[in-house]
Amino acid sequence: MAVKRIRFTIFVLLLTLSTSGLFALKLSLGFSGALYMDREEIDSSSGEDIWSHFADGEGVYYGVNAELLFKKLALGLYTYFSFYNWDYYDVLSSDDYSYDMMDVDVNLSLSYHVFGTTAFLDPFFEGGFGTITASIDSYERDGSSYDLNEPFTFLTREYCFLGLGLGVNFRGIGFYTKFQYHGSIGPVEFDSDKYGSFTSSDFPFKEAKVIIGGKIIL
Repeated sequence: MAVKRIRFTIFVLLLTLSTSGLFALKLSLGFSGALYMDREEIDSSSGEDIWSHFADGEGVYYGVNAELLFKKLALGLYTYFSFYNWDYYDVLSSDDYSYDMMDVDVNLSLSYHVFGTTAFLDPFFEGGFGTITASIDSYERDGSSYDLNEPFTFLTREYCFLGLGLGVNFRGIGFYTKFQYHGSIGPVEFDSDKYGSFTSSDFPFKEAKVIIGGKIIL
């Protein structure tokens, strides 16, 4: 199953991170926001437009991340979340639905830092892969609430990415921005005790994301 492969890969990477931590120079913990953009949005958006999205929080996913920092390489685990409501009217049954939604993006990265991972001026290149999902946590139908014991994930996409970024580090505090270009791998096959085995529909694909974040270097 694809989802089992993802979990196994994440487990292996985390095990590698934890065991190789003895040889790492530093550990960083951070918080960041990600704005997802398709090709048309990339072509039509200025730097000011992108910044206004972050300033307003419009369409921005937020999350936490951790990295093991070596001399010039860094291994990272990044997460991004978005919580929102999706309203739907069923024409056939004349029922109004309101879904409590959760999108989750988890990606693993390997980055190369030109001047070193803790340098004051920190340009870097990175690559990796991830999975983004959309799940229903609960919903209302004509005013009546229904809770799901297990979130129902109905949209997913596996992807790989390449990116570049620029950071500034000073006395254990860092700030950075980066741009990632995505390549689609495909949907994910799930095996759930509650919902059985099924292949999800594709999460709507966007070619890139712009990320702004900060971190503490321990």
